[in-house]
Amino acid sequence: MYINKKYKNFLITVNIIFIIFSVFNLIVSVPYIVSEFVYYKDDINTALQAKSMASSIKFTIISIILLIIVYKIKNRIYYANFYSSYFENSLDGIINFEDLAKVTGKNLKTIKRQITILRIMLMRNFKITKIKNKTVIELNSKKCLCICKSCDAQIEAKEYFTGICPYCNSSDLNAKVISGNRFYSISNDFKNGINNSNHYTCKNISLKKGIFIFLFSINLFIIIILFMFSISNLAHYFDKSYQTKILLSPDNHLYSYKLIKADILDSFIYSTLVSSILTPFFIFRLLKIKNINIATLCSNYFAKSKTPLININDIPNYNKNYVKKINLAIKRHYLKNCTLEMHNDKLLVALSKKIVKDKCPNCGASIIGAVNIDYTCRYCNSKIMNVVIKK
Repeated sequence: MYINKKYKNFLITVNIIFIIFSVFNLIVSVPYIVSEFVYYKDDINTALQAKSMASSIKFTIISIILLIIVYKIKNRIYYANFYSSYFENSLDGIINFEDLAKVTGKNLKTIKRQITILRIMLMRNFKITKIKNKTVIELNSKKCLCICKSCDAQIEAKEYFTGICPYCNSSDLNAKVISGNRFYSISNDFKNGINNSNHYTCKNISLKKGIFIFLFSINLFIIIILFMFSISNLAHYFDKSYQTKILLSPDNHLYSYKLIKADILDSFIYSTLVSSILTPFFIFRLLKIKNINIATLCSNYFAKSKTPLININDIPNYNKNYVKKINLAIKRHYLKNCTLEMHNDKLLVALSKKIVKDKCPNCGASIIGAVNIDYTCRYCNSKIMNVVIKK
């Protein structure tokens, strides 16, 4: 609801094109530049005047700039995913910047700048406004025509969010929504079920993991081959008998030890630099596989949970890096229908949730602004249990 999916998919496509273009150019250009400078180490001007040097340097610089842009775009998409999940889980449609700062560990200035930029680029259906002299994010959910259960008044309400009937002051959370001639409750559960682990993971997560493992294996295989090739070239560079054998070979087109050593050095530089360029992609694939494993582990636990608010320490195999790992899984959209929230100054995992009680059973007062599982009545101070449950 809060992400412009078309623009997000466009940016992902642009990123893929930039990565392919940049990696190809780096693989072609960087080894050439390094080999020229190594070969002409005593005459840098000659190296700079080499036939393809200028274009190679230009394409290397362009490729590095494009990769920086890729990183920036990817970072924006990750934060858009996280904030969207956070907004989706809001019960009252008002987001405090202070809460976002606590959840993300960033300062208020950074959060406000990020939200402002994302609102222009990737996110929608919210506005930054002031309520009671405090700058907040107000979410624009879908509006629908409801009938108040208490007085039968027709009211326009925000779907999923708390609302108060202006006529009888009753909460309209469980009011029926008019959709043609059909009535249905705002608080209906999702079709795929809250106790299904797939409810909390992205679509085809097992397929994605399989693809990442396949790409990881290919990447690792290429790096190992290139590494062995580099070791072999390094040994040949100092092996005079090998060089003599090459020199005496009838198929040889290199007619001096210097040229043979230069050729071996070129091969060593190329294989070493290409493996170095591919190594970050190998690491990224490994981290994504680990992140999917975390998402799968968490989703299984979330499906079994009886409560919508979970202490991170209770998740199986918990360690001190879990907050960071869950945060990253949400940013990469491996985890969905959940977010991180502050409750009573404690960081918890909040699953998609709904309010199921609209009145205090003791005094009949409306339940307004419930965010925790239990609610304390504003009038009689009675503690009402299980006001908020999993959705």
